[in-house]
Amino acid sequence: RWQNMKRDQIEADAIEIARQAYAAKEVELGEPILRNAEKQIMLWAVDTRWVRHLTDLDRLREGIGLRALAQQDPVVAYKR
Repeated sequence: RWQNMKRDQIEADAIEIARQAYAAKEVELGEPILRNAEKQIMLWAVDTRWVRHLTDLDRLREGIGLRALAQQDPVVAYKR
């Protein structure tokens, strides 16, 4: 079906298919349940990325500490 289509048309079709599926799911579950699911998914996504960010900061801090042990200026190392 999509073999002879241009990228823009494939994208538009995919978006329309997703919208139709979403609307069908909204009818099936009801709007309040779907909105609650959206909130839970967004909170999970933000929380997961926040934890990853904090973990990355800890790793960065450890790496800077090791640079200091190697007698390198941690501020200069951090800016790199």
